[in-house]
Amino acid sequence: MAFVTEETDNTIRLKVEGGGLSIYEVVGFRDALLSCLERGSTIEIDLRGVTVCDTAGLQLLFAMRKTADQKKRGFCIDGVPEMVVETLKGAGLGAREFGNPMVE
Repeated sequence: MAFVTEETDNTIRLKVEGGGLSIYEVVGFRDALLSCLERGSTIEIDLRGVTVCDTAGLQLLFAMRKTADQKKRGFCIDGVPEMVVETLKGAGLGAREFGNPMVE
């Protein structure tokens, strides 16, 4: 998985530029997200470049949301591809359970 971080003030935007959010890639993405949570007060994740997502990817996003809440950090997801939405639906979940209006 390839991603880029952009920092402005206390906001860090982590942009996925290609690859999957699956069991095979989540460890590297988790490490990047944890680093961002330590450095910024708000984390924005742009998922437009995600090409694959499974339940391990969803679990990571839910866990990061919880960690951000515990650390009193802002957390937002943007650019959610349709296949991530389908994975959410397949798991019986929706954006409301995530606590972020990332999809309609």
